[in-house]
Parts: sequence; structure tokens; C-alpha cells
Amino acid sequence: MSQFIRFQLERWLQRGPFHQLLLVAGIIVLVAVMGGLAAFLTTDFFDNLFDAVWWSFLRLTDPGYLGDDQGLALRIISTIVTVLGYVLFMGSLIAIMTQWLSSTLARFERGLSPIALRGHVVVLGWTSRTPEIVRQLLQARGRLERFLQNHDQRRLRIVVVAEDVDAQRRLRLRKYLADVWRNRQVYLRSGSPTRPEDLQRVGLPEAAAVIIPGDEFSFGDTGSSDARAVKILMNLGVILSTRTPGSGPAITAEVFDPRKKTFVNRTLQEDMEVVTGDAVVAQLLAQSIRDPRLMHVFTELLTYNDGCSPHVRAFPEFSGQHPNALNARFEKAVVLGAIRVEDDENITFLNPPPDFTLRESDRLVFISRSYADCLPSPERRSAPRPVFNDAAETSPALGTLKLMVVGWSRRVLILIEQLLDSGFQSVDITIVSRISIPDRENTLRWQSFDPARLTIRHIEADLTTPGVIENLGFEELDSVLLLASRASRSAEESDARTIVCYELLLSEFETRFDSGTATPGIIAEMAHVSSTLQSPRNGDLVLVRPRVLGYLQSHVVLRRELNSVFSALFMPGADAGIYIREAREYQSSPELELSFAECAKKAARRGEVALGLLMNQKETEFRVELCPPPEMICAENASVVAVSYTHLTLPTTCNLCRSRWAGE
Repeated sequence: MSQFIRFQLERWLQRGPFHQLLLVAGIIVLVAVMGGLAAFLTTDFFDNLFDAVWWSFLRLTDPGYLGDDQGLALRIISTIVTVLGYVLFMGSLIAIMTQWLSSTLARFERGLSPIALRGHVVVLGWTSRTPEIVRQLLQARGRLERFLQNHDQRRLRIVVVAEDVDAQRRLRLRKYLADVWRNRQVYLRSGSPTRPEDLQRVGLPEAAAVIIPGDEFSFGDTGSSDARAVKILMNLGVILSTRTPGSGPAITAEVFDPRKKTFVNRTLQEDMEVVTGDAVVAQLLAQSIRDPRLMHVFTELLTYNDGCSPHVRAFPEFSGQHPNALNARFEKAVVLGAIRVEDDENITFLNPPPDFTLRESDRLVFISRSYADCLPSPERRSAPRPVFNDAAETSPALGTLKLMVVGWSRRVLILIEQLLDSGFQSVDITIVSRISIPDRENTLRWQSFDPARLTIRHIEADLTTPGVIENLGFEELDSVLLLASRASRSAEESDARTIVCYELLLSEFETRFDSGTATPGIIAEMAHVSSTLQSPRNGDLVLVRPRVLGYLQSHVVLRRELNSVFSALFMPGADAGIYIREAREYQSSPELELSFAECAKKAARRGEVALGLLMNQKETEFRVELCPPPEMICAENASVVAVSYTHLTLPTTCNLCRSRWAGE
């Protein structure tokens, strides 16, 4: 019987604060009646039972009445009722009300009520990219203003959907954003992006843009992250199915496996772009290995508002002309190429071939400091079409690349493919990882790499284990690549291992190599948005993965054509790519100093597009000036950043790369 009563009592209390209050109120009434009945029967102080019950209720709710009672029996009953009042009336009611108020505040803090916004940006998921995505959106300014105008909005509102939202997470985001934080523009809502009911609460049908970031650690592995993105897109397809085509929000999603891009695009037939995270990072790493100076150029291109970045504008009046011939019309921008829609897909043509002519539907791709700079000057005229008759055919071919990769993931396969497309005659890679060699070989045997150009050596070891690094060969290496470890439990743990490996390598290089002897360059990949090397050696490079991918997703969702532009810029094996040419290659005599305008003209005659200058401030310290003033002098310590249609290779005179890239 007691068990049954306890069970029914638990069920009643689990119904919520209202039922808990009813139970406590019933007990208070019962105690008041029992106390009043006892006082009425044992004393002659009361005329009727109602006065006795009221006397008991007053003692139960207010201990101050205790001193007014007369007589031993009445004082004993009054004391018992008053003590019960402390427990029941004050303790229970305060506990229930506190619990109810706390849960109510927590519910409002988590943001569970439906959003009442239109034209907002929704970020579905809290990952290592999310803080950088929010930062880039808040800093986008001109590009953001044009995006909001297209959606009839005046102010940016960002809604971030996370599994758990609390004051601590909001504080961490605010601390990361620092001076760009806007309390009225950033909303955090609790929910799972994979549940349709949670997606409905953030007003997706009325949103202007939706961003689905990926993560290597938060969802188990890259395969789980890709599966999550597909499931979210399928839910979005159901939610947005009632909208007319073209009226839904702009959508960008990150997937790791490039092979899934077509499938993901087919999952949701909307205005959507897919950012392939592993491919983008592998392209940047391959470019940095080919020429470490290129990382400074890409850093400039990935810094919106603080430097030169890509812009896209349509000029139907230039149809029938070649994009390179239009550079003479633009004083503050460089025409990089054009975007053409083929089979409903944006395709970017960087420095197009001679037979390329613009159509009315094509859009020009610029490098400039602002969108407003991409306007033609009325007093300037078009230059004649480039003849492409002086292309640099004498550039030395790249020899064998000798690279050590510390870490293992499927991203290595993409990296190998990019390196083979970068112009190297052959690639010799040593892979050091805790992953077993049979597992790595089993993955590699399904790849169709050219065995005549690729040599892979496997070492199963942990670089942080004593004695391992001392027995590795570094003497003939060109570079060492430290990959973010996906075997770690979190991005912070992965970066901690990367930092330890970097410091161990520096210590080993100091011991093994004499002063002044060239040592392999180190490229470190970081997995957490706030991680970096405390004191990197001059010439060593750090690629913070979340910053790159966060920038891409935030700007691609504002202007979807940029996805194609950056893919073309980063691709080392494309028909046209970014290369760094020595200034002497444009000079007719060593004593002649050319302005950037003169370098741009000579580059055009070679079939190239000059983007800017790379200043060699010290042996391994550089400053990038893209779209510099035409009168800026290309001094002796400067190189020209150019886009070439032909595959150009690194010059042997580069101070940074002389010991590593000498032609064979």
C-alpha cells in the first residue's frame, strides 16, 4: 500500500510546479485544520472551530504570532504548528517557486521559443567554424549590405542553432568576437539541426541564408559530419517544399569528401553551394608546399575589408571582348577572369585562353579593395586583346618533392593528388602516423596514382614518443607537414599535439643541422579557431583550418559565385593559377626599375595577369601588395604575383626557396 501511495505521489509531483503547489497547499490546509481542531478541543480559548483553524493558519504562516499565546497546551500546539510552517509554508513553497523560476529562466536562456524574424541568417550547428562564421558575417559590411538590400532588410540578424545554449557558451562567443559583438544581432537557440521541429522554430522559410558548418571532431568523424549535413538538407527540402523555386534562402553546406558534392547538390534543389573542406585545405597546403610565399598571397585574398579580395560584377556592355583586354579600363581593380554558367553551374575562367570572348550573361571576376573599385574609368580605353605570344617557356621544371607528413587521414589522398598536379616531376612522401601501416596501405591501394611519379614510405610511430624523432631522416627533406590529428578527441587536443611536435622538430633541427644550413620548412595545420604557434620560426607557416573554412562559408552564402572563384584560385593544377615571378623577368636590363603598371603590361604580353607585388622585407618575411598603385616601383627585393594560363614553376633565384627548389 505504501509503495502504491509513493508511486502515485511521484507521478503527481512530476506533472510540474502547479501540481506541486497544489500538494503543498493541501498539506498546509490539512495541518491548519488539525492544529485548529487540537486547540479547540484542548482549550476553551476559542468560541468556535473556525476561529481555532484561523488561529492555526496564522501561526503556520507567520511565526511572529507565537508570543501572543497563553497557556501550556496552546503554546505547545502553537510551537508545533509554527515549526511545521517553517518546513511547509516557507521551505516547500520557496523551493518550488525557486525551481520553477530557475527552469523558466533556463528555458528562456536556451531560446526555445519560436523565432520572430525575417531575412535573417541561420547557422545550423555549433562547431569550430561557427565563431569565425559569425565574425565574418558581422565584418562583411559592403558585401553584406548588398545581400541585405536584395532581401529588403536593413540590419543583419544571425541565429545560431546549438545543441545546448547557456550563459557560458554565449560568453565564449562574445569573448571571441570582442569588439565586433552585437548583442541585438546575434541570437543563440537550443535545438538539433537534424530534427525538423527544431528547424521550424528558427524561421527557416523566412530566412535569407542558411549555413551548415562541418566539423572533424564534434560529430564523431568526417563521415558522420557529412551524413549530418545530408540529413539537415533533406529536412530543409521538406520545410522549403512549399516555397516557389528561387524564393528560398541561400544555402551553403560543408562536406569533407569531394565525391559527395554532386550528391549533396542533388539532395536539395535550391540556391545552394557546397564547400568541400578537405579539398580546400589540401589545395592550400599543396600551394604552400610548392611555394611557401603563396600563403601570404592567399591570406591577403581571405581577408575581407582589410586587404584585396575577389569581387564579382556583371558588365553586359563588354560582351565580345576578352577579360584581359579590359584591365586598361579599371584603375583600382584587376580583372582576373570571368564566371560563366554552364549546365546550371558557375565555372570560373581565370586568365582565359586567347579565343575566349565574354557573353552578356558572363560576370567579371576582380581583385580589388572594395566593390566600388570595380567600376570602369570613363577616360580610360580598352587595351588590345592579349596575343599570348611571349609565354614563359623557359621556366625550370620542378624536380622531386621530398615531403614528410606527420599524421594520417583521407585528406592525405587529396593532398597527394594536388601535389602531383602542381608540376613536380615526382613526389617522395614519408608518412609518420600512429595509424597502422596495413590500414594506410589498404586505403591507398584503391587510388590510381601514377607509381612512376609517386613514392610513399610508411613509418608507424608517434612523433612525441622519446627516441622516434631522433631516428628519422630530415637531411634531404624539402618540407614537413603537421596535419591536424583526427584521432584526437577534440580540436584542442589535436592542436596541443601539433604544437608539441613542432617544438620537438625545432629542437631536433637545432641539434642536427649546423648554423646557416638550410633546414626543411614546417607547415602546421591547426584545428581550433584560436590556436596558433607561440613563436614560429621565420619561414614556417600555420594554416588555421576553421578560419579558412569559416571565411569561405560566410562569404559564399552572401555571394555564391565566390565558391567557384576560390576553387579556381586555390587549385594548383588548374589551367590558370597564381604564380610568383621575379621582377627581373620583366626587365630588359638589370638597372631598369619598372612601375607596377609597366610590369602589368609586360605580364599581359606574356599571357599573364599581374595581381600585385610581393615585397621581400627580410629573408623569409614578406609583405603582399595586391592591386597596388600603378606608379609603385617594382624594386629589386620585390616579386610579381601573377595569374598565368601556362604552368609556370618556381624560379631558382628565390631567396626563400633557393636551397629547396633548385632545378635538377
